[in-house]
Amino acid sequence: MHKLACSLVCALMVSSVQAEDTQKSSNVVKLWQSFEKLAKEATKARTAAIQKVRKALQEGKNQQEAIAEYRKEMAKIMGPATKAREAFLEAFGKSDWTSFKGKEHAQMLQAALPGVGQNALSKGKFDQALKAYQALVKLAPKSPSSLRAQLTIGDLLAIQGEVEKAREAYEVVADSDNRTYKRYAAQRLLIGKDAPELKTETWIGAKAQKLSQLHGKVVVLDFWATWCGPCRAVMPDLSKLYDKYKKDGLVILGVTHFY
Repeated sequence: MHKLACSLVCALMVSSVQAEDTQKSSNVVKLWQSFEKLAKEATKARTAAIQKVRKALQEGKNQQEAIAEYRKEMAKIMGPATKAREAFLEAFGKSDWTSFKGKEHAQMLQAALPGVGQNALSKGKFDQALKAYQALVKLAPKSPSSLRAQLTIGDLLAIQGEVEKAREAYEVVADSDNRTYKRYAAQRLLIGKDAPELKTETWIGAKAQKLSQLHGKVVVLDFWATWCGPCRAVMPDLSKLYDKYKKDGLVILGVTHFY
């Protein structure tokens, strides 16, 4: 009798957990559908807002005023969609990703997993980011985001010192048909190998030398361009990094050419 009672209790507990998981999954799908609807409406409204600006400019309206109105209108348009996306990603991040399978959930997975990964990266939660990108590759392998996720998986593994596993992730991308990502993967496959010499004789702020002459130091190579916004944005952080660790032998080289 005691064993029967225990079995019934366990069965009820399992049933309760399953019901709770089902409810969570259902809620995630509803939030996704809400976000998808608002996103489509926002896209249409954005197109209309752009056309409105163009018409205003053609009619001789002040450019700055027209752009200011456009930005104000876009804030109203994108607000609900942005909130819906945040609510969806938060719920999705707490759900069981493996429960979403098949064509019916493919678009949702493609939209959600990169977002969860990016959010985790921005908060320094590398393990959670790795889990999200691995799930994307596994659950939506044909997604346009899958190759980018594979590169990020390699980067995260490399950060953790898992060089061989990182190389395996990069090799998957290197074997793909996407020329752009193949190039990115080829660059990353230099991991674990000696850095090739830089063919440059002009150094600004220091005497020109070979990379091999810097052996024993930690050398960061930042390949940048004057027209690249993200390149310029990262420079203050690189400067702080250098100031903090230069006494320990850190060297940062910004590699570019005269445009």
